[in-house]
Amino acid sequence: MRRFFLTIIFFFAFAHFSLSQADSLLGHFSLQKLQSTVILNWTLRSGSTCNGIQIFRSEDSMQFVQIGDIQGVCGSSGTSVDYLFEDTAPLNDKTNYYKLQLGTNGFSKVLAIKIIKIPPNGSTVRPNPVAEFMDVYFSNPNSLSMSFVLYDFFGQEVFRKDNLNGEHLHFERSGTISGIYTYMIVYEDEIHSIGKIILL
Repeated sequence: MRRFFLTIIFFFAFAHFSLSQADSLLGHFSLQKLQSTVILNWTLRSGSTCNGIQIFRSEDSMQFVQIGDIQGVCGSSGTSVDYLFEDTAPLNDKTNYYKLQLGTNGFSKVLAIKIIKIPPNGSTVRPNPVAEFMDVYFSNPNSLSMSFVLYDFFGQEVFRKDNLNGEHLHFERSGTISGIYTYMIVYEDEIHSIGKIILL
């Protein structure tokens, strides 16, 4: 029994060491959604090297599958090195989890990004009907400055958010009464997309 516990302790200590060692090589690691693609960016610090980099993705943060491989010696002894990987087929309508394996240095931390499939010039609301909050997703591949406008059943403006340069808006419905509403995504007084929501 004592040997069993010592084995468990050694395993977790080794796993923690591997994770810390991998993260210590990274000066930067981030995710970015660009239309239907997820861009992974990372930097290996100056003086950090590894033998190959593998890219992994998961839909539950537990079971990962390899989706990419950069072979050969990575990094440099004299300067930091930037890397970019495009996941052109992320899992739609799910949270995508990513991690890197830096050769024998173990795995990096896990990063997550939610991917909602949106048609061109379209938008969607999750959840709908709305209890407490909603997330509005809309296409904006060129990062234009758009506005979200919410109208009540009688066509009166009840909420407006300007200068939206991304593709997402989080809306808290506190103070907004229940009913059927119409929303518009507007760019320079032109309707980009339109839809309806129900506030419970």
